[in-house]
Amino acid sequence: MSETVEPTQGNEPAQGKGARRRAELVEAAATLILERGPAEVTHRRVAEQARCSLSATTYYFRDLAELVGAGAELISDLWAEQAEWVAERAETRAAQGPVPAAEAADLLCEALLPPAAGVRGHYEQLAAAGRSPEVAAAYRAGRRRLDAAITRVLAAAGSSCPPELALAVVDGAAVAALSEGRDPRENTARLLGLVL
Repeated sequence: MSETVEPTQGNEPAQGKGARRRAELVEAAATLILERGPAEVTHRRVAEQARCSLSATTYYFRDLAELVGAGAELISDLWAEQAEWVAERAETRAAQGPVPAAEAADLLCEALLPPAAGVRGHYEQLAAAGRSPEVAAAYRAGRRRLDAAITRVLAAAGSSCPPELALAVVDGAAVAALSEGRDPRENTARLLGLVL
């Protein structure tokens, strides 16, 4: 994630340290977006989360919008990487024959949902994301990779379901389950099985 520069004579070059500090600030902003929502991200909170000086946030980023955008890009990248990893597993499994719908549904849940404890927070922050132009733009840009990974899982299952529909089913099923006190992953896998 961060640039790697080889140390010289046991001392770390300033460039490597700066890249690492910037990455720490981006990770702190991403954590705050996920935990509190984009509207709660401030220079002070990012500095506290990253355990660095307040001035570092303005040194590495021209303004708060750029910092929030970088945090959102990291979230989007990590989500896409998770989905791509699951897509690789689905393709490996498909080499033995088409992936059954129930198994594909489980794989899509794994690709698109966070661990059970984080599902509510995931949807709360997604609902707030559109209020921040920087976060919305980062998520919109990352959607291409996510859709491509979902398409790969669907192809491994021999399904013609469009990726947009699969994601809509995941989101709708998870939110419905949360609002009704049911298990989001179980409800999502059940409904995905109907459309795959």
